[in-house]
Amino acid sequence: MPPAETAPETSGADTLPRRAGELATRAAQRMSAEHAWFRTLSPDDRSWVGLVAQAGINALLRWYAAGAPEDDVSGGLFASAPRSLAQTITLRQALDLTRTAIATVEDAVPELVGEDEQARLREAVLRYSRDVAFAAAAVYARAAEQRGGWDARLESLVVHAVVRGEADDTLASRAAELGWEDVTGVCVVVGDLPEGESGAALTALRDGARRLGRDALIAALGSRVVCVLGGSDDGLEDAGRLTAYFGRGPVVVGPRVPHLFAAGRSARAALSGADACRAWVRAPRPVAADELLPERALLGEVP
Repeated sequence: MPPAETAPETSGADTLPRRAGELATRAAQRMSAEHAWFRTLSPDDRSWVGLVAQAGINALLRWYAAGAPEDDVSGGLFASAPRSLAQTITLRQALDLTRTAIATVEDAVPELVGEDEQARLREAVLRYSRDVAFAAAAVYARAAEQRGGWDARLESLVVHAVVRGEADDTLASRAAELGWEDVTGVCVVVGDLPEGESGAALTALRDGARRLGRDALIAALGSRVVCVLGGSDDGLEDAGRLTAYFGRGPVVVGPRVPHLFAAGRSARAALSGADACRAWVRAPRPVAADELLPERALLGEVP
């Protein structure tokens, strides 16, 4: 009776997907060992990362077993992960985890295929890692776009609440989401919208304020721009360095107030001053709303 043949240590390409769970477990253990921040994630987030890693490894092995066709090998890889995961870990961290998972597969290549096929599998792994990196970047880019759109709507709501003089829990909650709960030294600047696309104009003004080291909440109000500046010691001086971002016409600066919840007073003064400034033909640009008290009084404003 011939001796029984010893089973080979390696697997055929068609059996590779069966190893995905085992390799994902190894990858998760390696992530925990190599990345201290990974250990600080909540159990739910670590579980989601593990599921994404398993999905990625499984997709890689299935793609390779199918002959490594010339198509996108990473499509839908991150579909199983909740959107909140992109807010929990950064793109850099996601790429670190991707490299760790890929390294786990590379180290296991001798276990997965025979020696004559190892170079081909390693080449496929390299291609897959590139596609996964692009897929991860696309996920984070979409998340940033969505977050940016939401932040813009939230910013507009806060500015309009300031203009209406609302200082309630809703304003506090929205301001906190925008990082304004601790901002001090606030004043409101009002001017005309410049010609052209309003979104680009608001972005340019916001960027200009940030270059000055100021926080800024900005929104269009009809044909005007309302800019709530934070962290300002001298609102008139700051506005003077931002006038180029406004359209033609007066730029009026409301009085400095201690925080956002008192900014309604600054907004009312700035808007009233913008209406009254037409009566002062030679008014400086920018001009403090308090310098326009006579003109504001002529419009019926009561101190």
